[in-house]
Amino acid sequence: MPQDSPLVSVIIPVYNTARFLPEALDSVLRQTYSHLELIVVDDGSTDDVHGVIESYKGDMRRRGIPVTVLHQSHKNRAAAANYGIRAAAGELVAFLDADDALPQQSISMRAWHMDDNPHVDVLFSDLAYVRDNQRYSTHSPPSINPTKLRQMCLHAMKAPVHINTYMFRIRAFSKAGLFDESYDRAEDAEFALRVLDHCSIDYIPIEGYQYQTAHHPVRERIRRRLQTYPLHLRIVQTHTHGMERYWLSMKRVCIDTLKLGYEVFSGTK
Repeated sequence: MPQDSPLVSVIIPVYNTARFLPEALDSVLRQTYSHLELIVVDDGSTDDVHGVIESYKGDMRRRGIPVTVLHQSHKNRAAAANYGIRAAAGELVAFLDADDALPQQSISMRAWHMDDNPHVDVLFSDLAYVRDNQRYSTHSPPSINPTKLRQMCLHAMKAPVHINTYMFRIRAFSKAGLFDESYDRAEDAEFALRVLDHCSIDYIPIEGYQYQTAHHPVRERIRRRLQTYPLHLRIVQTHTHGMERYWLSMKRVCIDTLKLGYEVFSGTK
């Protein structure tokens, strides 16, 4: 590893995810890139996340990975992510959810690409979907044209590329701002729109992130739909104007109502 390789801050927001956290931490330990720091932000957990983190500190220390654990009263994922960003010492930042994992060369391939392309603020990569330890699909971004990605984000109302496949240069947060903490859900879509508006983006065709999928009970899916319903409309109102705002608002009402109806009357995901 070159002495001047950029420091990468890996930020893991956690909230009552002690049973999943070991796999995420193991994936950090397996990284081929060594110039890392790990920042774990506890968003007011009531389970044993602290015990899990403590059990890994020795292994992290032997790998030369400093560990910072931050605590806050329970807010939301956006607030936890922002707390980690403010504490980051790295030139580059990557996010990892406590129930997901990083492929072994995820950090090294992305960090080297960023180092070779200093104009790039944000780097996308591919995403692997995994269920029950079986990888069943990999999704690549359909485009790296910011205008096209922005339209996809507004029409689908989610980040066109999963937010955790992004690697950020720290200056990206000065350009795009931090996550909006007033969003309890859909904060990734709102943030992605600002990234696309203000940052230089690029793409590397590697599997940069491993997303663990799970089935949620019908009642939980309905609760989530009801939470995101007004937030989707708010995103449209904030990020569009004129006739685009009108048509997208109408589209969101129709789509979200249909999805809510599906969750109510269907027992499948």
